[in-house]
This record gives sequence, structure tokens and C-alpha cells, in this order.
Amino acid sequence: MFAIALYIGIYSYLIFLLGVLGLLYQPLIFAMTFSFSVILLILYRQKIKLLPRVLGIKKNRLFSFMVLIIFVQALVNLVGVLGPEISFDSLWYHLTLPKLYILNHGLFFLPGAKMVYSVMPKLTEMLYASAMILTNDSFAKLIHFSFGILILIAIYKISRKFVSKEFSILAAAVFYANLVVGWEPITAYVDLARGFYELLA
Repeated sequence: MFAIALYIGIYSYLIFLLGVLGLLYQPLIFAMTFSFSVILLILYRQKIKLLPRVLGIKKNRLFSFMVLIIFVQALVNLVGVLGPEISFDSLWYHLTLPKLYILNHGLFFLPGAKMVYSVMPKLTEMLYASAMILTNDSFAKLIHFSFGILILIAIYKISRKFVSKEFSILAAAVFYANLVVGWEPITAYVDLARGFYELLA
């Protein structure tokens, strides 16, 4: 998990560096995204193959039931991800700033109190900029949704150090069933990304 978090951070800050240099162009972002994707697939190909056996879904009905609950919750959230963005903060600055950076091919300061967020840290917004330069807003929302899934995996792995598989997956299911957590993945906010990094910290 720490390695994945580190790779995401490196990728985000490389996008930030391109923005500072005024090089936010689609071919550069595409080349960097493709390279990072290939590296991740090579590094984690064995773990991806072993995933069904590691989860032990066939062996335990209670565990399988909890996985099914999480899957249904994630599916419901995915429907929201594919819809248009209507959340206030996303439309105000989480998506607006990356769009402005893309239009200007670089990061810049926006004067005035309404865009004070243009000078704040932007790990997640840089990921959104990358997504929007390659596809659209829905893919940016999918990034936030993915951080929710990463939190679930982190909760399961941390819980596994103290309790059984059943209680570990129950902890993840209870977290994901929380109404706030259930709403967050369908937005382009930064809370789940922040939660993922804080949990690992």
C-alpha cells in the first residue's frame, strides 16, 4: 500500500512540475501516464494474479457476503461517478482550477479572494488535471472513487494485523456503508485521497 501511495504521489508531483514549467500538454501527460501504468502493471502483475486466492472468497460464506455488500455499494457509487458533477466545491475549485491550468498549459496564481485555493497544495487536483486533459470530468471523479477503494484495502490490511478476515472485511464494510463515505466517491472532492494518505501515515 505504501508503494502505491508513493507512486501516486510521484505521478501527481510530476504533473505539478509540468504545470510549473508550463508544459501541461496532452502528449506529455499521455506519455507519462502510459509509462506509469506499464510500470505498475509490471510491478504488481503477480499480486493481481493471486488476488482471488488471497481474498479466499470461495472458502468463507460470511466473508463472501461482506465482499458482496461492498461490491454493491461500490456499484451504486459508480453510477453516481458517471453522472454530471453537481457538488459545490468541485465546481468552485476542485475541477475549475485544473481546467484553468489545462487551458493555460501551466499553473498560475489567480488573484482575488474567490480563488484563494489556487495557492494551496494540489496532489489530488493534479491527478484531476491529468484525467481531464486525457478524457473528461467523469474520469476525475473516478480517481476520487478509486481512493475510496484504496482506503477499503488499507482498512482491511491494517485490521488483519489485529483481527480475523471476517472482522477485517466487516470493518471495511462498515466504513464504506457510512453515509458520508458513501456520498464522497461520487464527487470530485479530495477527502478520500486525503483520508487514504492519513490512514497510511
